[in-house]
Amino acid sequence: MKRTTVGIIVLTVLFSTAFVFFSNKSNIKGTSVKANEQTDYEQKLQRSVEKGLQEYDVVHQVMPWYYETMVIFNIQTTINGNDAKAKKFAGQIKNKVDDIVLSKKIKTHYKHYFIAIYNANGEDLVTRSKDGSLKKDIKNIGTIQTEKLPQEYTQEQALKNGDILMKNRTKKQKEKIKQFKRSVIDGKPDFIRFTRFTSSGAAVLTEYHFNGQMIYYRYDSSRDKSGVSDILEDYCKELVTDSEMSYITQCYKNHTLEF
Repeated sequence: MKRTTVGIIVLTVLFSTAFVFFSNKSNIKGTSVKANEQTDYEQKLQRSVEKGLQEYDVVHQVMPWYYETMVIFNIQTTINGNDAKAKKFAGQIKNKVDDIVLSKKIKTHYKHYFIAIYNANGEDLVTRSKDGSLKKDIKNIGTIQTEKLPQEYTQEQALKNGDILMKNRTKKQKEKIKQFKRSVIDGKPDFIRFTRFTSSGAAVLTEYHFNGQMIYYRYDSSRDKSGVSDILEDYCKELVTDSEMSYITQCYKNHTLEF
């Protein structure tokens, strides 16, 4: 399980810093990111996307990120701003990519795919509406077993509570992660918390509570007064175990979140 300094990644945001800018704006550049070499299918898919987007002068670079179970298409453009007009234009580009990848039967190769369209400043212009179909499940999720912890939460307390620490994980902690994944697959309620301590000793918490049908996700950095204090919550229906990075998806707010 990989982590960033804030302990959580919204995947389409993660890759916004990965683009390489070129001085020649007239050609679409293609770059892929993958641990292993691209398959023939992936090469053909990328070429099809690049060719299909040539009609858009603003498209500057196509960068797909490949994982075992999903692919993320990052499209860098020269669109200025992030107003309604810019987002509408980005939506047209996204629809074009959707048409291309679906025509190539992408879902026979990947469980999930996502598309991010970035403007000249690296801002994602594709807005995602909340998934209203999950409202009933969220309302009926029941008691959320995220414990109320003290503001001064120590490493000793974290270990006593069975938290998974970001460094020096024990065999028992690694087994607990595997057990949570098995519980989700088997539909058995379970709870797991990952705790990271900042250089100042503040605890940053990431919690997952599975009620047998849905995963409640909570990221809490409110104890970290030296950084960005925030509390993020979401509700997701699926946990995907990927050999490179496990993640939760089919969420109320986000496309996908790292596990």
